[in-house]
Amino acid sequence: MLTAPYDHIHDLVGIGFGPSHLAIAVAAREMSEDGGYPLSQPVFLEQRREVVWHPDMLLPDSKLQVNFLKDLALMRNPQSRFTFLSYLFEQKRLHEFINLRTFFPSRKEFSDYYLWVAGFFARQVSYGLQVEEVEPVEAADGSVGLLRLTARDTESGKVSVLRARNISVGVGGRPRMPNGIAETACGRIAHSSRTKSSVERNCPSPEGRYRILVVGAGQTAGDVFHYAINAYPNAEISVAHRGFGFKPQDDTHFVNEIFFPEAVDMFYEATDEMRRRLLDRHADVTHAAVDFDLLPVLYDAIYQDRASGRNRLKILRFAEVLEAREDGGRVHVALRDLLGGETRHEDYDAVIFATGYHYPMPEPLLARLEPYLERDAQGRYAFARDYYIERREGFSPKIYMQGYCEHTHGLSEILLSLMPIRAEEILKDMCAGDAALGLGAEAAVRDRSRVSTAI
Repeated sequence: MLTAPYDHIHDLVGIGFGPSHLAIAVAAREMSEDGGYPLSQPVFLEQRREVVWHPDMLLPDSKLQVNFLKDLALMRNPQSRFTFLSYLFEQKRLHEFINLRTFFPSRKEFSDYYLWVAGFFARQVSYGLQVEEVEPVEAADGSVGLLRLTARDTESGKVSVLRARNISVGVGGRPRMPNGIAETACGRIAHSSRTKSSVERNCPSPEGRYRILVVGAGQTAGDVFHYAINAYPNAEISVAHRGFGFKPQDDTHFVNEIFFPEAVDMFYEATDEMRRRLLDRHADVTHAAVDFDLLPVLYDAIYQDRASGRNRLKILRFAEVLEAREDGGRVHVALRDLLGGETRHEDYDAVIFATGYHYPMPEPLLARLEPYLERDAQGRYAFARDYYIERREGFSPKIYMQGYCEHTHGLSEILLSLMPIRAEEILKDMCAGDAALGLGAEAAVRDRSRVSTAI
């Protein structure tokens, strides 16, 4: 836990403590040790009680889709104490992992790696605090040099207030559901972010003859389908999507260079039209596509199911879900055939929508700051190269956004690939900005000496 009196001013407060902010915490500590980060160490406010990476998607046999070398630190500092290899060494599993001969550990193991790293930064994080508001602190001349953050303890309701020169928003994407369809409290209708708890609650017996529908065509849909096939051997499992079949992710050598650091500069410097064309052309690198290794596993499962005469696994191609509503302990679903136009009605025990995430703009947390923030012609935030929202005159705090910049910075924005590089760029930019404001190393050391250990 961290504490600081209200008159303490933090150089950077991170909202959320997921992978992107873990990378910032690691980079700030290592850059500080090397003399490259003279400001106070960043602090973080996390709504959860611990660092858990997509807990309801830690499914059996689900693998990381990103090379483990793209961890929280190695791409920035191969000698870092906080690499995945250092984690394996400390857990006494390094030799065994090498013997697996894979670059792709399980999602569960990588989540445990994140939790391990988070343990080194306990004094900089307050868990169970939900940020409710970010306000400008106006000076007598109307200029804004500081921000006030109000956060509420999710259990006690106690309110805490912090002040910051800069903030970073890293709360993750919001689950996206189809228009007119809402999740239910019991989870019979749920977004994939609630997969494990929702399915296990509504389909409690592994031997049950349930009917489960997965909606989507991307990696998450494939993972959920695979999980349901193995977890419920007697259930009828269907996947519905608008296309013909699952498409493979394009992770071939030349296309994969889109995740190189220099590709961010290329994308940022391109015209709006060129950015749009690049996103459309290479959408199957990150969106609506399935890992190549999983596809034959799913196809074989479907083939063996048909060969045995069970016919419990179904792909509903060219199918659009028009309606999903809970009725009498079941989910009534209306499915439209996009080829013939007919609509059919089915009942399921659980329906999981693997329909992705979105990053809202405007971000509700920044509502009080909207008069100071710049937008582009499409109403999206106008981002500087170093991931902060362009500001209007008289407003000096920088609002760094994690995950929101795909339209300006490219496809790597929402993935794990460049997080260490992005973290370093943000911290260097912040140091340069504070130096320009006259908040150099001497002031930073003075502030850092006042940091205490709990809110």
